[in-house]
Amino acid sequence: MGSFQFFASSAPNVTENIYSQLTKGFSEKLKCPLPYAIKNQSQILITFAIELASANLKITHQFIHTMKKVIVASKNPTKIQAAQNGFWEMFPDEAFDFEGISVPSGVSDQPIGDEETYRGAMNRVEAAKLARPDADFWVGIEGGNLKIGDEMEVMAWIVVLSKSHPQLGKARTAGFYLPPRVVELVNEGYELGHADDIVFGVSNSKSTSGSSGLLTDNVMTRNRFYTPAVILALIPFKKPELF
Repeated sequence: MGSFQFFASSAPNVTENIYSQLTKGFSEKLKCPLPYAIKNQSQILITFAIELASANLKITHQFIHTMKKVIVASKNPTKIQAAQNGFWEMFPDEAFDFEGISVPSGVSDQPIGDEETYRGAMNRVEAAKLARPDADFWVGIEGGNLKIGDEMEVMAWIVVLSKSHPQLGKARTAGFYLPPRVVELVNEGYELGHADDIVFGVSNSKSTSGSSGLLTDNVMTRNRFYTPAVILALIPFKKPELF
């Protein structure tokens, strides 16, 4: 049943409808006179198990042939999970297969400013498309910092390309401000993730909770921080007739 669980998470509405019909039919079969039910209980259960297995194979076959490939231009698990969440929320009746690949951002390890951050996301998504032209969607996510006086705001750009639609999907996350000590380290040349690790005494935080998670005790993890912008970047593909 492992394959069914994977596909169910990709397109829950489709699988729930099919399995509800099966279980309803099974329940109806059990609503029969008691002697018949006792005599035929094993046969009914075996028949249901066969029908269930058959339905699972049909769903698996259907999803394999209709599943859309999404390439995330990073192997960072928080970025891959944010892409998954965004696609699943926007397209709950479709099945997707997600894969993260390493591609260059073409910008500094710690982008500073809106323009450099956007360019990093665009470079990533274009590199991912060149590397995997067979996919249906490509997603680039780039986190960056904005200097505002002596303060520093954290944000990210999300860029999405589609094989079937010429429109570019893009959106920017909300922003939040960093503590002074973290700002000092970033200004000294540290990447934000490394600066966070030093200040909070953790390791590889950029692949888990991120700055937002560390500052909110995981109320707003990095994954959750990115997901709304992924959803907004998918608008042109949700409403293609408007773009």
